[in-house]
Amino acid sequence: MHQSITEATQFMVTPDRIKELSGWRGDVTNGAGKTPSMNNDDYKADLDAINIKIMMEKLKVSQSEATQQYYNDLRNGKYTRASMFNDNVGLKYVKDSILKSFGVSTMDELKIKSIVSFNFIESLESNSNDLIGG
Repeated sequence: MHQSITEATQFMVTPDRIKELSGWRGDVTNGAGKTPSMNNDDYKADLDAINIKIMMEKLKVSQSEATQQYYNDLRNGKYTRASMFNDNVGLKYVKDSILKSFGVSTMDELKIKSIVSFNFIESLESNSNDLIGG
């Protein structure tokens, strides 16, 4: 369900920040006006939704075709969901956005403010298919 909502929002004509609030940004920053919360299913849904949407655009294929190819390639080790997300969105952009949302400049400071957000960045930096600590 979470992935479907995040994916659907990606097709809306809205500013990117609003689209991001329906996914990773809403889960791991305080931008949605709530305490960050993410489990492994959320992590996968957030990353997969964006990766599939961008694959659709790049390959000019349907959602079902992109979804099938994405999960086949993921299963076969062609990439990890995090490595593809980092290529598509940009690790620096995501990390800077999260640090800024908490008014901190280091990962050590972030770890104190939000272990959820810290684990999300650690997972991306490790190119992990699963949420570290999730």
